[in-house]
Amino acid sequence: MPERADPKILRVMIIGHQPATLEKEGDKNAGNNEVIIEAIHRNIKWLLHRSSNKIHGISGMAFGPDQSFARICVELSIPFTAALPFDNFLNTKEYRYLLSMAEKVVFVSPGPYAGWKYAARNRWMVDNSDIAIMIYDPRITKGEVFQTRATLEEKKKPIIWIKPGIQPKTTLIRTGKIL
Repeated sequence: MPERADPKILRVMIIGHQPATLEKEGDKNAGNNEVIIEAIHRNIKWLLHRSSNKIHGISGMAFGPDQSFARICVELSIPFTAALPFDNFLNTKEYRYLLSMAEKVVFVSPGPYAGWKYAARNRWMVDNSDIAIMIYDPRITKGEVFQTRATLEEKKKPIIWIKPGIQPKTTLIRTGKIL
């Protein structure tokens, strides 16, 4: 794992299923973006209150939880890194705005699209974070979020797990040192 640049900064990453993925699992309320955004916001505020460190966010900048997390960082004046899987990742007005607000933009695997670059981006985020906020439906047993959850556990990173639903449940998984 890379050395921590500043031990007084808690590096918080986000990983999560996009709302459309959750809705495919049959729970039309699971992908309710407003409910997920509120759960992310509540947990960031909890980290700000709980930690004696400053916080730095790390977002993969995909639609859904990643961009919501970046937007919350902007609202709360929390610096964040946009970790992009490849060049020309997305091109929406909201995406360009959030990139302009990022303290740092990292192209994890420069060059054009290739499917493996999402996994490389997620591994980079795990390696460069201290704790993760994860929006994860345990019924989904494949894909990038599932694999990243396994990597977080393997590396003993603490996880704030937000289980989607009408009223998301939040669980703190202490796989390593916390705060």
